[in-house]
Amino acid sequence: MPWRKQRMRRAITLLTAGSCTGALLIALAPTASASASASGMQSYVSPGDYVFTVPAGLTSITVSAVGAAGQSTHDGEEGVTAPGGAPGEAQGTFQVTPGKRFYIHVPATSGVAYGTHGTGGGAAYIRTSTSTTFTGNPATDPRIVVAGGGGGAAVQWDFGYGSGGYAGTTGAAGATGYAIEDYLDPGRGASGATQTSGGAGGASCHGQAPGGSGTAGFGGKTGMPGSSFGGGGGGDGWFGGGAGGQADQTMWYFCGAAGGGGGGSNYISSSATNRSSSHISTLGPRVLIKWS
Repeated sequence: MPWRKQRMRRAITLLTAGSCTGALLIALAPTASASASASGMQSYVSPGDYVFTVPAGLTSITVSAVGAAGQSTHDGEEGVTAPGGAPGEAQGTFQVTPGKRFYIHVPATSGVAYGTHGTGGGAAYIRTSTSTTFTGNPATDPRIVVAGGGGGAAVQWDFGYGSGGYAGTTGAAGATGYAIEDYLDPGRGASGATQTSGGAGGASCHGQAPGGSGTAGFGGKTGMPGSSFGGGGGGDGWFGGGAGGQADQTMWYFCGAAGGGGGGSNYISSSATNRSSSHISTLGPRVLIKWS
């Protein structure tokens, strides 16, 4: 029966062809690690909180962050502008595993305050968990890269201003408020933050309460919020800078201007390689993640 043999040959031929096609499809299926092995970058420049998940195939990432400048202040009556402190910039390279999540925070830009003291700049950072409990202790703090914020400025019409300190590995102190006469008692500039403590608040005119001191993660606050007599706020950071000393609202003619806020401190985990820390005035707040 020749026709039966012919049908069997056709069936075997179709089955063989189908099996080869299946094997070919499996061989051509792309792997996740193949596309992730190319160099790339993820940038975060808008204010907010984000999650970065390490793609398959990556074993290291380089994180760079820039904080926010301290808020400048402007007095329209005298045409005086007091500058806020420059933000910090920090970078490090980390060994990672695919699927690991990192949590990113980008602060808002500070802008300019009109007729009142400036606030401290926010810090940009990346952390390894959702926790926002900042301790300033590398063993318990979830942040692995922090770029501090600059200190806020202070301005008081006839008496000039106190500029904010820049952020860095150690934040710079804010400037003491300007005094046009030697007998005046201006608000003192606040101390910048270090790797182990927040900056102390600046002394205020005539023994008033000093500016607030910085803490782990956050800058100190002025004792006179929303007032032109208040000192500049401290910049946020690994530790925050102190707030500038305030002027005296009731005895202003015996004081000078209020003091500027201290800069926050940068931080890079000791587990990182290619570590660098500085301050910069040409970039806005951001976090960049690069790989190759």
